[in-house]
Amino acid sequence: MPRRRTTIIVTSIGVVAVAALGVGAFVFVDSMNGSFRLSSGSAAAAEKTPPATSTPTLKVVPVGGVLDEETALDLRREMSDNGDFAYKLPDGRWVKTNRFQPLPDAVKADADAQAVAMPRTSGSTWQEGAAGTKNADDTAGRIQFATGKKTVIISTQLKAAEGIGNAYNVPTYAVNGAITPGMVAMNGAGGWGTVDEAVAAVQADIAAQPDANNYLLVVQP
Repeated sequence: MPRRRTTIIVTSIGVVAVAALGVGAFVFVDSMNGSFRLSSGSAAAAEKTPPATSTPTLKVVPVGGVLDEETALDLRREMSDNGDFAYKLPDGRWVKTNRFQPLPDAVKADADAQAVAMPRTSGSTWQEGAAGTKNADDTAGRIQFATGKKTVIISTQLKAAEGIGNAYNVPTYAVNGAITPGMVAMNGAGGWGTVDEAVAAVQADIAAQPDANNYLLVVQP
């Protein structure tokens, strides 16, 4: 009786093996073609991470634009070379300013309000007249610190009439603050009889300065 032969056919089945190499990295081996590829878990995660949303930089915030407090305080600590600065409005908002550009309307209005609120010179003695000058210098200094601009302030003062011993009871307009030599001379000549005369003279003097854009003129009417 002939022996019966049995043929066994072995079919190769592709097997994919996964071997861990370390934290976040795996090797995938395909037994069908003997190939392998390396995949990083962290890289895969990065591919799924959506791109970060860009935030506006300081350069794109216009003068007068609102700044967050952190950015504003950074500017206050050190003024940038291009003149960017920050001003805190009475309502608590910080806005961008620039010492080489005109102040935003809200900032200029606040500076003018401080000049209006400044105590006016009263009395007729030399000491009382000096107190008025100090008030003007102090107000100009506060505005200059807040705006970063060289601030001059025109205000009502009292001067003595011609002659020794006369009381300081003649109203006049004088300029104080970051004044130039020309403004010092104008004060020495007795100031001005009207606010319009004072403003015109001081504006002309500022315009003649090499850094005229860095000046701020405020007026106590």
